[in-house]
Amino acid sequence: MKEHGKKILILIFTTFIGFTIAARIAYSMSRIEVKTCNIEQLAIDKSFESTGTIIQNGGTNVLKIENQIVSSIDVHTGEYVESGTRLFSVDVKNVEKLIKEKQDEISKIELSIAKERDTINQSIQTKDNAVANAEQSYNMANEKSNVMVEKAYKEYEKSIQDCESYNSNPENFPEKTLEELEMAVSMAEQAYNEAIWSKEELLLEASNAIEDAKNIVIDKTTVKSLEIDLNSQMEQLKKLELLKNDGGVVKSPVTGIVTDILVKKSEVMSEGVAMIVADTNIPNQVEVILEPEMAKQIQTGMKVSLTGESKTKEKKTLSDLAINEILKDEDDNSKVIIETGVNIWNHGQEVQVEFVNKSNIYNMCVPLSAIRLEQDNYFVYIVEEQKTAMGLENISKRCDVEVIDMGNQYAAIKSGEITEKTKIITDSDKMLQEESRIKVVN
Repeated sequence: MKEHGKKILILIFTTFIGFTIAARIAYSMSRIEVKTCNIEQLAIDKSFESTGTIIQNGGTNVLKIENQIVSSIDVHTGEYVESGTRLFSVDVKNVEKLIKEKQDEISKIELSIAKERDTINQSIQTKDNAVANAEQSYNMANEKSNVMVEKAYKEYEKSIQDCESYNSNPENFPEKTLEELEMAVSMAEQAYNEAIWSKEELLLEASNAIEDAKNIVIDKTTVKSLEIDLNSQMEQLKKLELLKNDGGVVKSPVTGIVTDILVKKSEVMSEGVAMIVADTNIPNQVEVILEPEMAKQIQTGMKVSLTGESKTKEKKTLSDLAINEILKDEDDNSKVIIETGVNIWNHGQEVQVEFVNKSNIYNMCVPLSAIRLEQDNYFVYIVEEQKTAMGLENISKRCDVEVIDMGNQYAAIKSGEITEKTKIITDSDKMLQEESRIKVVN
């Protein structure tokens, strides 16, 4: 009987333990597994990448030679050429013909310059003569007026003396009265003043004549224009003679890549550009095309870095570069130009471009996976302990936050409830709600 009772007790105890274990398992399985993090001090990174192309930067224009006939084109677009490489050639007989015409034209210009200089010299002589004559007239007017002034002054002085003598010895002037002598003084004074005024007028007139003569303008514009034309023609003749000596061959002035061919065989060239060679000794320039939405994130001066395989087949990265220019194209896309300052990549090559956009340090940052949005309000779930019949357990608690900046992986937030010790839920294996029972499985 006792043995039977023991068996019953063992069975009851085993069943109780089984139920307890099953309850624990069921309780554990009902909890949502979550991963958490704490706030961090970070800079918010909004950097993004795109693909850029090495483009022509400061290409050298090979100019057309006016009236030359293209006899051959010896390169193709995209071809690499050394300095001095043959690009195209022209008809040598036509070159010789143009040299003769240029020499005749230069002779005519030189003759015109000689005639114009003779005319200028004659004008200079005429001007010099006019100045000399005016100065001579001034001197003669000065001498003549000085004589007139001196004579008038002497008569004025004599009239004063006569008046004074009359007062002392009137008997010496039996035919004159004092009134007559005083009248003579007044008239002599007036004549003296008029002589002075006349002198000033004569000298002013003569002085103006001198200034007018000196201000005669000698036109030298024609001869200067002819001299400019002569220098231009001489320069063209020099190029034609060099072209003749090279057998009509036009060579590349730089080492680079032919990017444009703007002439055709048998064409009679006019002024303009014949070919464009991208100088490979000039630092690389990068062009990036961004759609309008991406272009909103950039501005001139923004930092960028470039990565690509160099001419030596090595992976090269250039950091701390900046956007130099932003241009709009016909589709409203933005064409971004970046100067590299070096020449390590090939024309037309693609490189990876990182547009670097990092904020200052924020004190409260969380992964984007922690940020949730409901009706334009941002919030996060945090871990909170709650006392239950099963003991202390973790539950999720909603905490509203203000997002002040957001990047590629993290967001900067503000919250009065969150501290450095707060566990913020970043991921869960099931849908979370307020006060969901959770299990942290970091």
